[in-house]
Amino acid sequence: MSGGGQDGGDWEDDRIGAIADAASGEGVKGLFRMVTGALQALRRHRAARLEPGQAMAELGIPTRETAFRHYSVHPEYDEAEPHPDNEAALAALTGALAREAHEEDRFREQPQVDFDPNERNIALVGSPSSDELSGYVFGYRPDPGKTGYTLRDWSLGTHLHFRWELDPAVILEGANVRRNVPGRGEVSRRNWAIVDQTGETEKLIKPKPDEEGFLDRDYLLLTRIPNFITPIARGAGHSIVSIGGAHGTATRAVELLLQSPAVVRATREAIGNADAYQALYRVEGIRHDDPEAGTAARAISLERALPVTLDEHFWATAESKVRPAMVEAGWFLRDLPR
Repeated sequence: MSGGGQDGGDWEDDRIGAIADAASGEGVKGLFRMVTGALQALRRHRAARLEPGQAMAELGIPTRETAFRHYSVHPEYDEAEPHPDNEAALAALTGALAREAHEEDRFREQPQVDFDPNERNIALVGSPSSDELSGYVFGYRPDPGKTGYTLRDWSLGTHLHFRWELDPAVILEGANVRRNVPGRGEVSRRNWAIVDQTGETEKLIKPKPDEEGFLDRDYLLLTRIPNFITPIARGAGHSIVSIGGAHGTATRAVELLLQSPAVVRATREAIGNADAYQALYRVEGIRHDDPEAGTAARAISLERALPVTLDEHFWATAESKVRPAMVEAGWFLRDLPR
């Protein structure tokens, strides 16, 4: 768990993560800071060689004043060992920023990377089943048996167009899918799904296995909403961007998304000028033939994208519901001023 800084606002992230700092003056770019060892970890992934700037801009994924972070709570990995699929997604998002900062002598490695949620955009990688902060933001908690995640009494996820279904009472043990994970080989996990809440009744969108039970189709959920965690962040216009698949295969498929101009363009056309939105992508062409490299997809397409039109009163309510649980869990040393 991350601790708070002396002013109660800074979060110390001694796991994998990066900070793209604000410019220090007109025409001057800010530092790019990463946790010691994170760059070496991300360099293992080919996604770190991408140049996704245009795609990220069109999707509204910020690259300045932004904390790219992942705090692992995956049941099969300890806190200091992020899931390789989440690593690959972080590599796709931050590789070009790190390279540019290296070339311009703006890159710094630090034992820990602190950031103030009042001053930052936040880019979250992974669903609540693998990233702790995503669980707090979207309103999930571990179920009593620690086999999945259930919704909190108040959950942001239920107010959006789409959310993850991570409840083991809904997705039963027998409904597993198989895939390969780098360093682990073949794994079998419950077939977590996406819930479509756009109609009168909820619709469960399940990833599809092939005849042998291997993952054949996955779904990636991209969400961009205001950074509602503090009033200062909301007032500054900062955002939270979440990138999380039903399974890790879809999470790492953000690499495909950032290399697919037609899909990015279709997303932007669907949401218009909206600052806040959700986009659901279908991830297919999934290969399992290299256990060492892990299961990876070769195709991505837009399923649906919709603006999120919740008003300022709603986001103030969301903050009042979400922040106390984060304070209690130790994300802040003390509560932040309102």
